[in-house]
Amino acid sequence: GPDFGTIRLLSYPGRVVEGGVQKEGNGDDENKDDDDDSDTERTGIGAHTDFECFTLMHQNAPGLQLMPRCRDAHGHGQGQGHNEFGEWIDAPVRPGDFLVIIGDMFERLTNGMLRATPHRVCLTDHPRESIIRFNAFAPDTIVRPLDL
Repeated sequence: GPDFGTIRLLSYPGRVVEGGVQKEGNGDDENKDDDDDSDTERTGIGAHTDFECFTLMHQNAPGLQLMPRCRDAHGHGQGQGHNEFGEWIDAPVRPGDFLVIIGDMFERLTNGMLRATPHRVCLTDHPRESIIRFNAFAPDTIVRPLDL
């Protein structure tokens, strides 16, 4: 059948300051508050999950962050906090590797056994590129939990 995936090649130029001069540094801001998720100066693409089944992503520099789940689909804690989410973590950067990001449709297929991965893209002082492949179902597909 037809392919319902989408590929995006994205280029992020890196943050610039007034006058068009690029800030020095490696993207790590010593004064940033890691608990402040509303810091719009650091966020390029806000927190979200992908609607599709799963996403393959490769990046050549840090910038993508993932939010691991601390509770399973039934609300059972895994010892990392009082809500279902943990702390933002940096996605690995490995030459030649792709990261698999679970999407909403995969969560539905597994009836929540595997959960969609919240993620965001942070603004960085360094340029970065990413290759993203969103893998989706045909529009007329009925998505229901599988017997696992």
